[in-house]
Amino acid sequence: MLECVARVAAGGSAAAMLAFVAPVFAGDLGPTLHLSLDDGAGSSVASDSSGNGLDGSLTNMDVVAAWVPAVSGLGLSCDGIDDFVRVPDDPLLDFGAGDFSVSFWARKRSTSVGTNYKNIYGVDKWNTGQQPGTNEWLLNLGIGNPQEISDRPRFTVESGTRRYRATGPDPLTLDEWHHLVRVRRDDELRLYVDGVLVDTDTSLPCGAAVNDAGRNLNIARNEGGFTRATDGIFDEVQIYRFALRDGGVAVGETAGGEVAMLFSTPAQVVVRSASTTTTTLPPCPIPCGDAVTDGSITATDALFALRAAVRLETCALCVCDANRSGDITATDALVILRGAVGSPELLDCPCRVAG
Repeated sequence: MLECVARVAAGGSAAAMLAFVAPVFAGDLGPTLHLSLDDGAGSSVASDSSGNGLDGSLTNMDVVAAWVPAVSGLGLSCDGIDDFVRVPDDPLLDFGAGDFSVSFWARKRSTSVGTNYKNIYGVDKWNTGQQPGTNEWLLNLGIGNPQEISDRPRFTVESGTRRYRATGPDPLTLDEWHHLVRVRRDDELRLYVDGVLVDTDTSLPCGAAVNDAGRNLNIARNEGGFTRATDGIFDEVQIYRFALRDGGVAVGETAGGEVAMLFSTPAQVVVRSASTTTTTLPPCPIPCGDAVTDGSITATDALFALRAAVRLETCALCVCDANRSGDITATDALVILRGAVGSPELLDCPCRVAG
């Protein structure tokens, strides 16, 4: 069942809202980490209610004044100087090539400053951009680099020394609540702001592993380099070891009138409400380009893909759509042929069987 909670609207007034609420379920489909940030005055701990014991420690914070009214109950106010929350690194927070999602509310009070990365950081496992290969992922409340200084949110993962990003087109409005969700699903990075999908990046290769660099989880700052904090209030930090479908923010009514929420585990798409409907969406069982399923990529596969392009054969998109265009064409056959003769052509089919 969904948990209905009181939320605070963007302008700061209290309202009963279901929109933009990430799901909170018990058991295997629940969050790996859930910091409700409701511990209250006097507590130096941000307690994890997921059952995994991933508590956070308030650092450099006034443990009385930092607890303030927020979206759901209380939240944590960070001063933008040196306040932050740290959750020690744990294997449950390392995702490798697996899907994962991060969700939180933030009320950013001051604009980004690029010279020292102040008011940039949201929730992250990030060292410093100056040391490629030492970072994992981040969901920031702004951008600060020589190319751009802005309040646009950005979701970044690092695999090896390469970074992949999804970036919001518009800056966050200061001193208003925003709900941010970032999702990694197969090769896709998705960024949602206030329930709207604002950017998708599909350049991440299928099976690419996000770095496990031993980084701690931090709220309101990074771990190394320019350790400037963010001036703002944070609430309801949640992390899942699967991809929230539609960012965990698709709330509506089923045919039976029940409130439902859509999300996905690595193996299925789920509609969760008073009753549950499950549809399987399996990973592709055949390597990209192996159209005749003989375990190797040859000219015969290219010919099969060409026949599929003119509808003389049937081939799944996850096998024959080698350039990920959404259709099988003669171009896909050429890509497969180049792969068959040893060209460094990238075979880039969709990762899953089409639903």
